[in-house]
Amino acid sequence: MVSNVGFHDEATVWNFLLYDVPLVRFLDDTIEVYPATPSLYLSRDCTAQSFHMQSTPGCYTIGTRTAADFNKLNFTHVQGRIKTIFANGARIMAYQWQPAQSDCISVAWQTNGPRPEDFNFAVHFTNGKGEEIVNR
Repeated sequence: MVSNVGFHDEATVWNFLLYDVPLVRFLDDTIEVYPATPSLYLSRDCTAQSFHMQSTPGCYTIGTRTAADFNKLNFTHVQGRIKTIFANGARIMAYQWQPAQSDCISVAWQTNGPRPEDFNFAVHFTNGKGEEIVNR
């Protein structure tokens, strides 16, 4: 994904450095990806051995990530509770709602097989009458 190139200095630098890597995905702090097969993962989590770049502040760490790294323990599984498969193939697996800490909801979902398109999610909260209260 190169949509940030030219607008975000860090994405521009990494897109140049990783020009021959077949699939590069830039994530913000609200998105985590756990691929089915082991993939290289470059992060700002500098608790392990890390390196610094002259052009950007902070440090980076390279590791790997797979679907097995996803911690499902704090999530509520949704099998049979709601419609879990959408027309684009995205399937909701679980959610985590933390109203006391931050009023945040995390949604765990997956697709079957590689998809060329990116996915976006909107969560709609409705009341007992079916009226939308809020969406994010």
